[in-house]
Parts: sequence; structure tokens; C-alpha cells
Amino acid sequence: MKKYFLLIFVQSVFLLGIATETYAQETKVGFTNIEIILAYYSPTQQVEKELSQYRKDLEKEIVKMQQLYQEKLSETQKKGNKLNPKEKEDKILEIQDLEQKIQKAIADTEYKLSSKQTVLMQPILNEIQGKINEIAKEDNYTYILNQTSSLNLLYGVETFDITNKLADKLNIELPPLSK
Repeated sequence: MKKYFLLIFVQSVFLLGIATETYAQETKVGFTNIEIILAYYSPTQQVEKELSQYRKDLEKEIVKMQQLYQEKLSETQKKGNKLNPKEKEDKILEIQDLEQKIQKAIADTEYKLSSKQTVLMQPILNEIQGKINEIAKEDNYTYILNQTSSLNLLYGVETFDITNKLADKLNIELPPLSK
């Protein structure tokens, strides 16, 4: 009985070793730097320009509200003691209400910008992902990692860096230092 278990154990270890070796031989990992690709990709630059203009448009309303706030605040401070308690309380409430509206407008602006950025960037990211998929299939990569500041890829053999190949597929001219 012990021989039977020993034989099964030895066969299992042997098969596991073969499977692990086969799997390790078939795994090919590449990497790229999406931050560099996005920085030099002209559609991304166009999105940045569009977002910048959109931000300016949204901030115009906030600036108007802030100016009105400053005017109301100055007016209330100038009148100061000349206001009766009810008028003073009404002015303070009006200023506080305006302050809350400004804070809400700022939060809304950030939300709108983030939403617009997501909408504008999604087709670009889809295109880049499609090109990454093409490279992965062409060169038989099992995985392609993103080597950016958020991923701690500490070492990668340069032959597995597909950043330049990806840039070529997207017609991006990268500076020589980005290799």
C-alpha cells in the first residue's frame, strides 16, 4: 500500500514538474510605458487642449460667483454697524449661501472635467489597447505590463520593451531618450 502511494506521489511530482516547465517555457512577458505613449500621441494632446478650454469655460462662472461673493462681503463689512441685527443676519446668510454655491460649483467643475476626460480618452485608450493586443498576438506575448510610475517594474530586458513598436503602430515619433 505504501509503495502504491509512493508511486502515485512520485508520478504526481514528475507530472507537476513537467507542467511547470512547459508553462514557464510558454510564458512571454513584455512591457511598455503608456505614459510616454500618451504624452506623445497627438489625439491625447488634442484632448488636453479641449479639456483646458472646457476648464476655462467652467471656471468663468466660478470667477463671477467669487467676484459677487467679494462684493457682498465688502458691502456687508462697510455697512457693518449701520445694519440692524436682522439685516446683518440676512447678509451673513446670503454670503454663506453664496460660499456654499461656490464650493458646489468647484466640485461640479471637477466632476464634469473628470467625466469629459473619461469620455474623450476612452476611444484613445481603446485604440492603444487594440495595438497592444496586435503586438501581443504577433510576437506571442502572454502578458504585457505597463511600466509607469504606478507600476514598480524594476527590471525588464530591453528586447521585451514594446514601447517603440507600439509608438510605430500609432505613428508616434518618440524622442531618443524614451527607449
